[in-house]
Amino acid sequence: LGTEENPPIPVYDVSGPFTDPNVSIDLTKGIPAIRTTWIKEREDTQLLDGPSSEYGQARQSDP
Repeated sequence: LGTEENPPIPVYDVSGPFTDPNVSIDLTKGIPAIRTTWIKEREDTQLLDGPSSEYGQARQSDP
């Protein structure tokens, strides 16, 4: 046991800034919307006034 060599594998960290000790996190503000400009430049999206699904609308009105 323990003689088999396991090559390294690439790992993608999806935790974002939450695991960076140099970043001050304010949960009430969320994280920066870094993709907003990219999305607007595509000109293929429509901004909605609110949730469009029945589930989203129900959650929005559920205190």
